[in-house]
Amino acid sequence: MIFNNILSKLYPKIYISIVVSVLETCVCVEICSSKKILKTDVKVFNGSKVTDNMITFISEYKKESPFFYISLLDYSDNQGAIDGCIVKEEERDTVEMVCHGSWSSFTSKASIKQMQHFCLPLELDFIFSPFTILWNIFSQKMDEDRSKLFVLFSEDIAVISIFHNNMLRYADVVDMKIAIETNLDDEVEIESLEDDSIDFEDINLEGLDVEENIDDLSNLQELDDSESFDDLDDFADTAKNIKEAIKEEVQEVDISTQNYKQFLIIQNALHHFYTDHEYKSEFIEVAFIAVQHLNYLQLQQYIEEELFLKVHIRKIDLCRELISLAKKENM
Repeated sequence: MIFNNILSKLYPKIYISIVVSVLETCVCVEICSSKKILKTDVKVFNGSKVTDNMITFISEYKKESPFFYISLLDYSDNQGAIDGCIVKEEERDTVEMVCHGSWSSFTSKASIKQMQHFCLPLELDFIFSPFTILWNIFSQKMDEDRSKLFVLFSEDIAVISIFHNNMLRYADVVDMKIAIETNLDDEVEIESLEDDSIDFEDINLEGLDVEENIDDLSNLQELDDSESFDDLDDFADTAKNIKEAIKEEVQEVDISTQNYKQFLIIQNALHHFYTDHEYKSEFIEVAFIAVQHLNYLQLQQYIEEELFLKVHIRKIDLCRELISLAKKENM
């Protein structure tokens, strides 16, 4: 113990977090002394597999100190959260639970082995539930004496919970892609999102003299060479402006569609909470939502106008949230 204390003063602590999604894997590194953060580094790798490049990137940092801790965000299908900390007898051999006072997060032991195998040859120190991230962010709001909705949106999943006075009333993990493909639930009528195509007639090209430039292009044969080149330059500028306008419209449609999908997931969760006799339903007035991206204004508008909730949205970085949890575990 004394030897470790001496070493800890000589070497920094290195925290490494891994967040896996369908399209990419994000790795975040934070090097800390006892008093401050010395360095941070973030690298995104294509795909959802541990690659040689990822192992090399992490291994280089591991060389800098004997005190390093690797965390992974639980991405398994067999995870969730329940009220209380009692494991059912029939689940003791199949489920791993972590108690957080009045409630627990859980993952199947088979899923844990799969995630550990996924990260080989890296050795994981922590696998954190996304419910734990929600709790770490909003814990002070969960102990108030009224029911509130807490949601975390990552790239692939939505984590939904309802707490009342620190008691977990409802919890669910939703695969966002599957949820939309199956229209969330047959019991809830939702607007079809299959047609995400763009109506190019609606694209705002105000201020762009498209017809004038096209007419000019058709008359190029009547111009001398110098005039032709000038008109070609003008037409190229106009074409570039049109392309940029279309790109902006595409991005706006993507954001709007994503926000609406997120809204539908929340709507469906509240429908279950209010109608399923398993839950002690109370009217929800406030929602706290953690998102990875800043484009959430339409989501807030949908919820406030359609569900009549007061919404608080917080931008988060999942990689850094994992490091925050690892630091607390290492205190």
